[in-house]
This record gives sequence, C-alpha cells and structure tokens, in this order.
Amino acid sequence: MNPPRKAKSVKIPINLIKQKAISHGAIRLYGLLSWFSSHKNYCCPPEDTLAKTLGVSTRQIYRYIAELEDNDAIRIERISKDKIGGVDGRRNSYLLV
Repeated sequence: MNPPRKAKSVKIPINLIKQKAISHGAIRLYGLLSWFSSHKNYCCPPEDTLAKTLGVSTRQIYRYIAELEDNDAIRIERISKDKIGGVDGRRNSYLLV
C-alpha cells in the first residue's frame, strides 16, 4: 500500500523532540504518523507500511508506538472491521495528542 500524495515535510512538536525518554526512531514514527494524518489529528496506516517506510521491523514499530503512547504523544483506538469496511479484520487508529 503506497501512501497517498501529501506534503513533503512534517512538523514535530519541540516538546516531543526535547523528551529524552523518546528514542529518535519513535520521533521519526511520530513524524510519519503526522504525515499520514495530513490535516487531521489521526490516521490508520497499517503497521507493516510504517515499518517498510522507516526501514525497521513491524515489531520495532510496536515498540515505537508503545514509547509514544507511554509519553502521551499519541493515543490508540482499535477499530473493528465493521468500521473500516471489512479490511484486514482490525486496525489501529493513531490520535496525535
């Protein structure tokens, strides 16, 4: 799945960058989630797409997601397949805080 055409840059909040508890990889993931969300404050990209884009494993994406959630940078909502038209069972929606 290729991401839709969007802006070529993203903004990452300075308070997120300054947090020493968040790794550089998690900050890169936040930027990618921001890019996927475009003008909204949430997005629902598949984790394997995030992993391919950042050049890491899907397992590492889950670690980055946990870092961001633990530091209140994102919130996660599970979406049932009924809400997304039967695609892939379940998917996460990432709300940028």
